[in-house]
Amino acid sequence: MYFRLQNSLGENHLSGIIWAILSAISFGIFQTINRKAGIHVNVYYHTFFLMTISTFFMVLSTIIIEDIKHLVLLLTWQGIFYFAIAGMIHFVVGWTLLTVSQKQIGASRTSALVGTAPLFATLIGYLMFNEILSFITLVGIISIVVGVYLITKI
Repeated sequence: MYFRLQNSLGENHLSGIIWAILSAISFGIFQTINRKAGIHVNVYYHTFFLMTISTFFMVLSTIIIEDIKHLVLLLTWQGIFYFAIAGMIHFVVGWTLLTVSQKQIGASRTSALVGTAPLFATLIGYLMFNEILSFITLVGIISIVVGVYLITKI
């Protein structure tokens, strides 16, 4: 079977695919550990602790791995604004609701339902950025959503 691994500029997508798969694996591990950690903790405290610990390790790894002076040169006020909005939506709202869901229906079902994210990303991408996906990509997204539906019905 032939996989198209290059974009129109000839850039290889294989490493991006591998990083996405590793991200999915780490998110699955996170879902399970996160549920276990928050069983007896208030949802808001849980999210606060999660964000505080994550921020500490993110800052530490950035200081160790990256050259921070370039960060200042690349950021604009508009970029900072968009990062702030995205952070509030994803981390404050998204992770708090993720924790609520994990407490009520468990990590595996929550993870399956989070699998509908491509559907929402496609819709929002089209509405905000006029992004149009290929037919085969849309078929893949529909397959994912149908799979999520079937998993949650079992």
